[in-house]
Amino acid sequence: MDYDPLPVAEQIDLTRILTDLRAGKLLDLDSARQLSQLAPHDFEAQMAAGKTFLFDSNQRASVFVEAENSFRRALAVSSDNAEAVAYLAWSMDSQGRWTEAKEHYERALRIDPNLEIARTRHALALEELYWAPDPEAETSRAKPFSRFPETIASLADVEQAVQKHVLSHVSKDALKIGKDSRVVTVGSCFAANMAHGFRLNSVAATNLTVGEAINSTYANLEFFEWALGNSQSVSEEFFQKFGKDEVNVLLRQADLLIYTLGVAPCFFEKSTGKFILPQKGDGVRGVMKGKYVFRTTTVKENFDNLKSIISIVRRANPSIQIVFSLSPVPLLSTLESRSAMEADCISKATLRVAVDEVVADSAGCLYWPSFEVVRWLGSYVPGMYGAEDGSTHHVSEGVVELIVRAFLRMFSEHSNRGAPNVAVRD
Repeated sequence: MDYDPLPVAEQIDLTRILTDLRAGKLLDLDSARQLSQLAPHDFEAQMAAGKTFLFDSNQRASVFVEAENSFRRALAVSSDNAEAVAYLAWSMDSQGRWTEAKEHYERALRIDPNLEIARTRHALALEELYWAPDPEAETSRAKPFSRFPETIASLADVEQAVQKHVLSHVSKDALKIGKDSRVVTVGSCFAANMAHGFRLNSVAATNLTVGEAINSTYANLEFFEWALGNSQSVSEEFFQKFGKDEVNVLLRQADLLIYTLGVAPCFFEKSTGKFILPQKGDGVRGVMKGKYVFRTTTVKENFDNLKSIISIVRRANPSIQIVFSLSPVPLLSTLESRSAMEADCISKATLRVAVDEVVADSAGCLYWPSFEVVRWLGSYVPGMYGAEDGSTHHVSEGVVELIVRAFLRMFSEHSNRGAPNVAVRD
């Protein structure tokens, strides 16, 4: 194939760079870029440029990408060159793309089984990807590590990404929900959507949502103490739909409790340290007057509250199973001396650690990672919030549907395999 000749000035630059290269001189990055651009169809030039990018990158991702592009151009000239395939793989694993790199190292070894660079780097790829007593045992005995997604492109199918990267460790045998199961949900709006999704699949479910604003473990503990007979009073903000007797019966008869944690910050009396749940506006005024303290509760406080809640519920209903989740709805504001974003991060992290320790310490309890779907996967997938209204704190309806659908498909014995029309209900 004929190619258009280079302008004279560029031909001079190319000749100079190639002369230096043949004389054994090392290329700098600028010369490698010139060489890569001026000789796109020259195998040796692209290999030399690619190796310069790879070894002189200073760990910059953009330079590793330049290396990858050069090795791809080399392979376009000589598609079965084992060395070029191996170096392409090296440029990929330098970007953290070990899964792709492993496949290319294996391709290089099929072309040349004795290529040392491919053998050495392939062994590194196996160590990175698999837990095995012997790398050679990969196909029969190796167990793959659970790995963070390697590329944003791999998350294009969000539902598949949820199954592969968020729910891969969740056992389908951990919970079974049948048509006769009785489900109660408590907590934030996610709990309400779970109840709605169950009902669409003909499973009896009642939502006792208390709302995000009062959904701390301290407030939840007061609620459960009130509902199951250990306390005589509870704030009217807790409930407007059900009376105490009805709630008591629902919890005692339920097969499954889905409890969504909301926030870690709370108000406390300054003089006694006692938790309080002030009426809207009273808390801020109380802090300003020095009567109340507003602070983020600790992991231990939340752990203790959750263990107390489990104990109260299990005394009333010993066989009930409990599924915890963490609301992805952020804090709207904070009175602490930090930004609301930082306060929200600390709030959610505190609750996530507490519930992780509780589930590990409590039989019959399961964590459902709805928070991770929205916040962690959502870091790479747009549209997790505000698809309908542009809000930063309303989880998009389609995302809620996806989470509920995944839960039902995993645990419901007779779930509707289609996409349930789950509406967001705060």
